[in-house]
Amino acid sequence: MNLSCITIIGPDRPGIVASVTEVLALTSCSIEDSEMAILHGHFAMMLVVSSPKDIYAQDLELSLTELSSELGLTIVARPLDDSVLAPASSSEITGGPADSQLGKEWYINAYGQDRVGIVHAVSTCLAEHSVNILNLRTQLSSGSTQAVYAMVIHAQVPAAVDESELQDALSIVAGKLNIQISASPVEDSTL
Repeated sequence: MNLSCITIIGPDRPGIVASVTEVLALTSCSIEDSEMAILHGHFAMMLVVSSPKDIYAQDLELSLTELSSELGLTIVARPLDDSVLAPASSSEITGGPADSQLGKEWYINAYGQDRVGIVHAVSTCLAEHSVNILNLRTQLSSGSTQAVYAMVIHAQVPAAVDESELQDALSIVAGKLNIQISASPVEDSTL
């Protein structure tokens, strides 16, 4: 088995996912992990796929070339090092004995007037507390008088981190940026 990461970017239109996954199915690839979003009218997707031993990343990129030209997409496939371990699943992180070792998953929400540096300030604070960001989404929307920036982070907070210290540090960042930040552990029932 070979592991590859495929990134796809281009103008959004219906049928991109169906077209890409058809090519992958025809090449006997299994999608192991994926993330997709529409960003300012542009489609963006990243997939981790496993393929038979005789199909490599460059073969996948070549098989997607016609689709790339047809739909106006930029498609890049790169091999992944299969010796790198995948992160623990959500159930392993939030339940049972693993919870005491790996910590908890949290949601961190930031909301306020748009300004440069919000993502940097919040992510730096999290990094200083050894918090791993699992997923980050941002959105800019125009309010009645000013642009409003919203960010949602799904993160893994190590068990060794003092939760009240993390909350205090995030409050300091919120105060400096004049935004609201809320952070709390993910409840088992929400996963």
